[in-house]
Amino acid sequence: MADDTMYGEIIPSLMGWLSPEEQKERTDRLEGLSKEMAEKKDEMNE
Repeated sequence: MADDTMYGEIIPSLMGWLSPEEQKERTDRLEGLSKEMAEKKDEMNE
C-alpha cells in the first residue's frame, strides 16, 4: 500500500477533516463575511 492510502478513510474521519468541496464552501463563505465586515467598517469610518 502507498503511504497516502495506507489508512484509507479512517484517519480523515477520526480527525474530522473536511472534503475539498466543503473546504471551498467554507472558504467562500468566510471570504464573503470578511468582505461585508470590511465594507461596514469603511462605512463607519466615513
